[in-house]
Amino acid sequence: MNAPLPFGPFELLKPLAEGGMAITWLARIAGDEPGRELVIKRVLEKYRDDATLRALFVEEARVATRLRHENMVRTFAFGEVQDEHYLAMEFVYGEDLRRLAERGGQTRRFPTAPFFTSVISSAARGMHAMHEATDDDGRPLGLVHRDISPPNLMVAFDGGVKVLDFGIARAAEHFSTVRAGQLKGKFSYMSPEQVSGLEVDRRSDIFSLGTILYEMTTRRRLFRGESDVATIMSISTANIQPPSTRIDNYPPALEDIVMRALARLPEDRFQTAAEFADALDAFTATESARPGVAVIGATARALFPERVEEMNALVGEEYTAPDAESLRDAVERVAASRPSEAQVELVAEMVAEQTAVRSARAQAAHGHIEMGDVAALQQGGGSGEIRIRSGLPWRAIVGVAALAAVVIVILKVLV
Repeated sequence: MNAPLPFGPFELLKPLAEGGMAITWLARIAGDEPGRELVIKRVLEKYRDDATLRALFVEEARVATRLRHENMVRTFAFGEVQDEHYLAMEFVYGEDLRRLAERGGQTRRFPTAPFFTSVISSAARGMHAMHEATDDDGRPLGLVHRDISPPNLMVAFDGGVKVLDFGIARAAEHFSTVRAGQLKGKFSYMSPEQVSGLEVDRRSDIFSLGTILYEMTTRRRLFRGESDVATIMSISTANIQPPSTRIDNYPPALEDIVMRALARLPEDRFQTAAEFADALDAFTATESARPGVAVIGATARALFPERVEEMNALVGEEYTAPDAESLRDAVERVAASRPSEAQVELVAEMVAEQTAVRSARAQAAHGHIEMGDVAALQQGGGSGEIRIRSGLPWRAIVGVAALAAVVIVILKVLV
């Protein structure tokens, strides 16, 4: 491993993952001993001057630092180093569900259906805690993840399960930024109402978890069209083949659970993620080989021996994940734990702008004002970005695309 890179009160040890907006680093508090690792999340350099993305980051910090559940990744603190924002987060010693499934297929040691029902149940427990979150006055925050997918579910080597990136998904609700070839969320795991541009609630996340469970227990992709439009069309109709048609000896009780989670209409699904988790737990309890936490951890470790060896070498002994609570206290001592007033005001201004746009759009829909007075799409500089100053949000654009796709298919059938 290369020499640590100084970053404010931290030492960056190695990059872990890079997404569309940020990069995560394995890190420690400067001078801390091995075995007390955490994650530092930084905005990618090319986006650090983007005011919208800075506001997204502030919103993630505001939301994420108040959410605490054993099945959600903890965010310890928010701070700045030389005008660069960062999040200090819990390090999950494990692998994401996508890589775990890929490695299982490559090595012909694919985990069992009860393994995946246990993992998805744990993720659903974390999602329910997020859905039920309230503000300081006890009022529901109405949080919806909107971006549940296999890479956002972590299976720790000690058997724990953690949901990632709920902060960014929450923030995306307020900002209408569409980049070339990229939308907030992953098409293949969106719900029918989400791809149709409708308002979503917690039941949308249940559909996404159901999609993952279907794929993991059948080893088949559920929604994967030849193009984004084809994928959107497939999801919007939700014409789903039962798992038993894709794989032999699929448990009927599990099929009932999966198909209910994947109902096209939200009112026909499980109404809460906790209800979904209860059904999965009841099924898993009937299986003779039901895995406990120890078995889940051992399965994940066996699939990634190189990761175990790497972390053991890092500390010179058998690696165990650090205690999140003690690490949180240490991080808060060296970093600001809350956004500044100016940063919060920036988010509030942008949210207010979007609220005004939605109000104007509603009036336009009823013929009270001209739609041309509501919106203007402006090509955004050299970044290849289309920024929607106001007017139709991306979910409405997706909804139009979905409707167009359905019309095209109908016309082909008629012709």
